[in-house]
Formats: sequence, C-alpha cells, structure tokens
Amino acid sequence: MPAPQGSAAPGPVLEDPLPFQADLRAAGPVVHLDEYDMFAMGRSNEVHAALTDWQTFQSAAGVGLSNFRYDKPWRPPSLLLEADPPHHDAPRAVLTKILGPREIRRLGESWATDAEELVEDLLARGKEFDAVTDLAAAFPLRVFPDAVGIPQAGREDLLPYGDRRLQRLRPAKRARRQRGAARGRALGLDSLPMRTRRPDR
Repeated sequence: MPAPQGSAAPGPVLEDPLPFQADLRAAGPVVHLDEYDMFAMGRSNEVHAALTDWQTFQSAAGVGLSNFRYDKPWRPPSLLLEADPPHHDAPRAVLTKILGPREIRRLGESWATDAEELVEDLLARGKEFDAVTDLAAAFPLRVFPDAVGIPQAGREDLLPYGDRRLQRLRPAKRARRQRGAARGRALGLDSLPMRTRRPDR
C-alpha cells in the first residue's frame, strides 16, 4: 500500500494543504497515512465513489479522523454529518427546505445587499480594516444565522464552536488510536477520513 511522501501533520497541512494533497493524489488511488494508521483517498473518482456508497463507507462512525466505534465523541453525533440513511433523511429534508437551491437563490439577493452594507460600513470606518475578522468572519455570521433562524444572542460563539468541532475531529491519544486500529484490523475494518467501512463489508 503506497504512502504519500509529505507529512499529514495537521499544522503544516492546515497552513498549506496543496502540497500534501498533490502528494496524496500522486501516491495512488488509496494510500496509507502512517502517522494515523489509516487509509485515505485523494483522487476525484475514488472520493466520489466512496462518498456516494454510504452502504460501505459510513458517516455514522464519524467524519473526521476519530472513529466513534473506538473513540467516544465529545458531543452527540451530528444529525446531518454523522448519520446515514434512513436516519439522515428526515434532518436533510428539513434543511433542504431552508437551504435548497430555490431558497438559496431567493436569499442571494438579501445576502448581496448585506455584503454591500458590510463593505460600506467598513469603508466608512477608515482606509484600513482586518479582512479576516471584519469581513470574512463577520459576513457568514451576519447572513447564515438569519437563513436558518438562529437568534442574534450568542452568534459570536458560532465560529469558536466550529473551530472546536474541527479540532475535535483529530484522533484521540496515540495509544487509544493504536488499540482501536488493532481491533479494527482484527475485525477487517479500515478507517477512511470521510467514511468508515461497515463491519460486514
């Protein structure tokens, strides 16, 4: 099983993901990440095949590097991201009504207006502003919560919460991960970053 030449350490990859992604694609259709003792895909055809085959590659065991079969999640699994049909269908149907293509087109006009107002407000403050905190972080917190009905109070906590969730997707302590990997190999389970194989396949 090939392995990418570059490191999969989260720090460097988050700072500049393109070199590792190129190494991942060049290494082969399915590669082994030695640092995490798991398999990964980086090519479009294989990734698409895995993401559309939920019967084989489950989301219910987690969509990060942690496998919920071995690592207890720090919060209840997401009804949307960490669920498979039929449990995934009802929440998705509700969200589709709110954020489906038709609704997004309708919301697009108000979002464009919000964007213009935000930029005008920033320009009115002076010649300089922080593009990350004042624009890139502020705009989603201004429009997305409105779209899904989140009240004004507490919106400032959404980004820290999202960052915490992403950080918690990384594997648990190495010893627990190695024990889990050993159990997984014994059962014929191979974890993928986005989906996890069912034990009967």
